[in-house]
Amino acid sequence: MTLFASAGTLDQIRESISDFYCGTSMTLIPTGDDSWKLVRTSDGKNIEGVHVKRKRNRLRFETVDSASP
Repeated sequence: MTLFASAGTLDQIRESISDFYCGTSMTLIPTGDDSWKLVRTSDGKNIEGVHVKRKRNRLRFETVDSASP
C-alpha cells in the first residue's frame, strides 16, 4: 500500500484528499467498519484504487491492497 495522506479527523483527511486531487471535491462514503470509498462529488464517479481507512486512531488515504476483499 502507498500512503498519500494521514490525518486525525475526517475534515482534515477530506482537505488532504482535495489537495491531492487539485481541489476536486470528493465525498467519503462509509464501506464498513472504519473504512470509506471516495466518490467525485461533481458526477458521482467512484475513484478506484484508493480508500480511507482508520488505523491506530488516524485516518489514512492510501492505495487499496490487492489482497483485500
